[in-house]
Parts: sequence; C-alpha cells; structure tokens
Amino acid sequence: MKGRTDLIIGRYDGYWLSLSYGGFAYRSYIGNRVGWKIVRGQLYSDYARWKYFPLSSDYYYASFGGRYFVGVDLDAELTTCELVPYE
Repeated sequence: MKGRTDLIIGRYDGYWLSLSYGGFAYRSYIGNRVGWKIVRGQLYSDYARWKYFPLSSDYYYASFGGRYFVGVDLDAELTTCELVPYE
C-alpha cells in the first residue's frame, strides 16, 4: 500500500476487532472478542490458530471488485502499529 492508511480500533460502539477462522479481521460483538498485542510495530492476536502471524493486508481486485482486506498471512505485513489514545 502506498501512503498512510490508518486502521482505527477504538471508540466504544459495542463492537470488537476479531478474526475469522479463515484469518480475516472483522467487527464482532464481545462474545467473539480476540485479544491483541503490539510487538515491534506488528499487531498479533491471541487466536490460537493465528497467534504467530502478524496482521497484514492485501488488495483483491478480481474476486471482490477492488478492495483491501485486513487479516493474517496476507501479502503486506503491517509494520508500524502503535497504540494511540482516543481523544
């Protein structure tokens, strides 16, 4: 990805960042909550299947009409994750 792209996780709206069994990130309710930690600028989950894979992104054109997807074990690792307090 070129330029800056922010993944904003914050502001309480009743949803949590979670991971599907297939490794894609999505918003879910508290029952599907996944824990996250930042290690050397990379974001890891505590989902047993994916805990050794950092969050990454990829652009899918043909299958989905040109969209970026965030998940694990994708093409472009996210390497500048940081925790910024919500204002």
